[in-house]
Amino acid sequence: MPSGAAVVPSSGPPAEGNNEPIIASLRRENEELKRKLTLNDNTKQFKADRTTRDDDGGTSADNLSLPSMGARLIVGDLEVVLAVLKEVMKPRSVPASLPVCDKTVGLTSADAVTLARGFDFLTKTSQNSEGEAVGAYLEHFPVMKKISEQQPLLEELLVFTSVRLAAAGKKYASIRLIFGVLLSTFDMLTDVYMLYSYYRAGESGFAVATLASLFSNIGVQLLLVFVQTRKQPKGRMFREMLYVLTFLKPGVDVYRVMLGVEKEVGSFADPKVEMFMAKGTELFAEAIPGAIIQSYAYLTGSGQTNAAAFSLVVSIFTAAFTSTGISFDKDLDHKGRVQSPDMYGYVPDGASRRAKVFILMFCISASQLAVKAMAVALCAVEGGSAVYVYLLGDMALFFAYKLWRRDFWYWIPVYGLSGIIISCITRIIFKAQVDFTAFLHACHPKELGGIYWAFTILSTPIVCFYLGHRYLVYVESDGGKARGLSMVLSAKQVYGTIGGLLTFQVAFFYLFLKSIPQKYIHTFYSTDTANDNSIGYFRDNNLDENKIEILGDNKFKWIKIQDEVIAWLNSKIPEWNEKQPEWWDVKTKATIPDWAVPDEELLKSIRDKGVERVIERRRSSIHYKVGMVDEDNFIDELEKQTDADAIRRRISALEMRREIAEHEV
Repeated sequence: MPSGAAVVPSSGPPAEGNNEPIIASLRRENEELKRKLTLNDNTKQFKADRTTRDDDGGTSADNLSLPSMGARLIVGDLEVVLAVLKEVMKPRSVPASLPVCDKTVGLTSADAVTLARGFDFLTKTSQNSEGEAVGAYLEHFPVMKKISEQQPLLEELLVFTSVRLAAAGKKYASIRLIFGVLLSTFDMLTDVYMLYSYYRAGESGFAVATLASLFSNIGVQLLLVFVQTRKQPKGRMFREMLYVLTFLKPGVDVYRVMLGVEKEVGSFADPKVEMFMAKGTELFAEAIPGAIIQSYAYLTGSGQTNAAAFSLVVSIFTAAFTSTGISFDKDLDHKGRVQSPDMYGYVPDGASRRAKVFILMFCISASQLAVKAMAVALCAVEGGSAVYVYLLGDMALFFAYKLWRRDFWYWIPVYGLSGIIISCITRIIFKAQVDFTAFLHACHPKELGGIYWAFTILSTPIVCFYLGHRYLVYVESDGGKARGLSMVLSAKQVYGTIGGLLTFQVAFFYLFLKSIPQKYIHTFYSTDTANDNSIGYFRDNNLDENKIEILGDNKFKWIKIQDEVIAWLNSKIPEWNEKQPEWWDVKTKATIPDWAVPDEELLKSIRDKGVERVIERRRSSIHYKVGMVDEDNFIDELEKQTDADAIRRRISALEMRREIAEHEV
C-alpha cells in the first residue's frame, strides 16, 4: 500500500443510526497507519543514509549519534510543515544564495532550517508577488511541492505567512525609524530652547554658533533636494524644499521608506539612499556641532542648568542613534551582504541578538561623542585657534594617509574639479562622523578603511587626555588668569570624566566584538583600500551581473586592471546579447563607456535608442556639467598606475579623455 493511502473498511455499509463513532474510529485508524507508513519510509531512508556514510568511511557510532546532535527526524507531512514554519518565523538574515534540499523523505530538523532559508531567499529577494515567489519555492523544493499537491491549502498558508512576515518586518523597522524622527524633532526643540536661553542670558556667541549649525544643515539639505529633483517638475522641487524649511523632511523620508516607494524617474537616488544622505548631513552639520557647542557652554559656566544638561544628553543620544541606525541598516542590506559577504553581516540573526548589538553600537557611539565633545570643548576654552589647529591637523593627517595609499578619489565616478570637490567633502564628512560617533560603517574600504578607523578610535584616549591636560594648564597659566577664567572642572573631575567615559566605551566595544560573528572582526582593522576592494570584487566574483558593476566605480579605483576588465567585457558582450539575461538591461548597457568596446559593430549592438537616452541624461547631469578634467594629469595617472603595454595604455587613456571631454560639452 502506498504511503498516505486511506484505509477503506472491508465491511459493508454502516448500520443505520449514528455513524459518527464509526467514522471517527476509521479516521483514527487511518491516521495511525499513515504515521506508521511514514515512519517506516523515514527509517529506511535514515538507514540508507547511514549505510552510505559508513561506506564513505564514517563509523556507525558517529552516524548513530547524529540525531542527538540536532538532526532530529521529522515524521509526517504536518510535522514537516510545522517545523519549516517554526524556522521561518525566527528572525535571520537572508542567505546569499538559494539553498538546496532534494529530499522527499527522511527529513531532519536541519533540513527544516534549509527549507526555511530557501523560503526567506525566494520571498524576500524576489521582485515578483508573494504568490509567484511561493510558487517558485514549491517548484524548487520537492518535498514542499509533494505536500502542496496533497494539501492545496499549503500554498495559501505560505503566501499568507510571507505577507505577514513582510508586514512585521516593516513594522519593526518603521518603529525604529519613527522613533529616530521623534528623537531628532525633540532634539531640535531642545536646541531652540537653548537658543532662547543663550539670548536671554546675553550669550549671543553661543546663540550665533547654534544658529550657524542649524542653517548649515538646512543649506546642505536644500542642496541635496536640488540634486535629487533637478530633473523633475519645479513644483516637486519647491515642495521638497518646503519640507526642509518646515523641518518635515525627516518624517517624509521615513514615510516613503515605510511605504516602499521606488526610485522615481529623474531622481538622483531612491528614497532609502536619500534618507541616509539626509541623516548623514544632519549628523555632520548639526548634531555633532550642536553637542560640541552645548558642551562648551556648559563647561564654561554659561549654561550649567538642568535644562542645559538635559539638552546636551538629548543631542548626544540623537547623534548616536542616527549614526548607529545608518550603520545597522547598511549591514542588514541584502544586496550588500550578497555582494560583499566578507564586509557585511556582523549584525547576527535573532531578534534578541540584533537588539543587543544595536544597543551596544548605540552605547559605543554615545560614549565616543560624549568624551570627544567634552575634549574639544575643553580645548576651545584656550581659544578657537586651538580647536582649528587640532581639527585641521587631524584632517590633514587623514588626507595625507589617503594620498599615500593612492586612495584619495572617492568611489563615485566623478572626475576633474567636481570629482576633487566631492572626494574632499565625502572624506571630511565620514572622518568627522568617525571622530565623534565611531561610525562603524566607515570601516568599509571605500570610506575610511578598517585600519584608519581603528587608528582613529585607538587614538581617542590619547587625544582626549591631552586636550584635557591642556585645559588644566591653560586655566592656571597667566593667559588664562588674564582672561579671568576660573577652574570650572578640577583635575580630578576632568581626568575622572574622560577616563570613565573611555572605560565604558572599551567595555561596550568588547561586548560588541563578543556578540558579533568572529569572522567579521578583521573588518575593523583591515588594510584594504577602495582600490583593493574594487579589484578584489571583480576578480573574486563569479557572477557576470556582479562583476560588471565595477564600471560603476571611479576608474581610478580599478585602473590597474583596466586591460583585464576590457578584455573580459568584450568577450562577454556577444554572450549576453545572445542569452539576454534579466540584468542585461538598458541601464547596465549605459554604464559601458565607448572606449571600453573598440569593435564598432560590437559597440553598436549595445547602443539602441533606450541606451542612448540614458547616456544623454547622464551626460546632462550636474557632475558632468561642472567637471573639468586635467588631461595631462589624467594620462600621467594612468601611466603611473597601469602595468600594461605602453601603446595600448596611451590609446585607452586618449579614448577615455575624449569621452570625458564630450561629457563636459
